[in-house]
Amino acid sequence: MTIAIFKLYANKIGGTEKAVQSLVSILNQNRYANECYAAVDVKEVQNSDDKCITLYNCESFLKKNKLKFYINYYLFLFHNIQKKQLVISTDIATSSLLMLANLMRFTRLNIICWEHYPFEKNSRIWQKIFK
Repeated sequence: MTIAIFKLYANKIGGTEKAVQSLVSILNQNRYANECYAAVDVKEVQNSDDKCITLYNCESFLKKNKLKFYINYYLFLFHNIQKKQLVISTDIATSSLLMLANLMRFTRLNIICWEHYPFEKNSRIWQKIFK
């Protein structure tokens, strides 16, 4: 099974990116073929084993022409889900674009939207749930 993981469109270092790195390492242990994708590479520090396929190498293109950026991002998503069986997205906006791209393919694709919420921000909710 081939698994594609789409990071946030600007893959900055943060909680979501660390969670994606953990997910990639777990999938590598179970010998699943996986690939990471991000639209903009902002020089994230990665393990040497992890490779991230990016659309642009700098963030300045996004600031110049947002419409052209999002059209190219949609085409990037459409192109990179062609032979995948499972796609994991780390944000809701990318998941919506993936669903739209999947409708254009007329084939079945499993899409998982995995939104990462830091424990510190939601600690009150978790404290009430686990009481």
